[in-house]
Amino acid sequence: MPNKGLLWRWSNPWSNPVGGSRSRPRIYVASRLTYLRPSKHKEPSKMVNRGDNRVYVALREEVASARTLCHDFKEFLYKGSAFELATGVILGAAFGAVVSSFSEDLITPIVFLFLLPRGIEDMFVILRCPRKNPGCHFDVLAEARKEGAVVFAYGTFLRTTLNFIIISAFLFILIRIFSSAKKEATTVARECEYCFSAIDERAVKCPSCASTLSQASGPAV
Repeated sequence: MPNKGLLWRWSNPWSNPVGGSRSRPRIYVASRLTYLRPSKHKEPSKMVNRGDNRVYVALREEVASARTLCHDFKEFLYKGSAFELATGVILGAAFGAVVSSFSEDLITPIVFLFLLPRGIEDMFVILRCPRKNPGCHFDVLAEARKEGAVVFAYGTFLRTTLNFIIISAFLFILIRIFSSAKKEATTVARECEYCFSAIDERAVKCPSCASTLSQASGPAV
């Protein structure tokens, strides 16, 4: 009687082979042994045969690789600059929308209010009329393009250029304001006695001329 936890595969000793006789039975040993209750054993690799052990090792390596990938991704999220980068992108997109609205909705209409009788987008020249309307005349650029006319839309280019100039000037003014505020916050209490450049009161060496400074090297700025 085999053990309760094992599965024995026996060959039938009473089988009648082709051309043989049933007079003398032969005894066979077990052809394969496989555990049916792996929960009683600590090492899973001992519960399978050689072919199944390779599958288990490959599966264990894949699981370890997946765990390493998840751990690295978690470290990238928490220790890296992913959140700072996402915050910067979101704020940049919102700030770009504000600046574009400031340029298109406030500055551009004021600039072209008294200079042109119509919108700057509708300033164009018809280069070729559509075939179904040889003597075409359009006052709106969208209508001309819808009818299939070839147009030279210089008004759209002027509007895009104007928006670029306004946005660049706006950003330049903001950068100058922040730069001046940062310079005012910097502590500058004296000047170098050799090159007369403004330096910090705690400086020991001049950053401009590389001269060694004394304790009181010049008048306070």
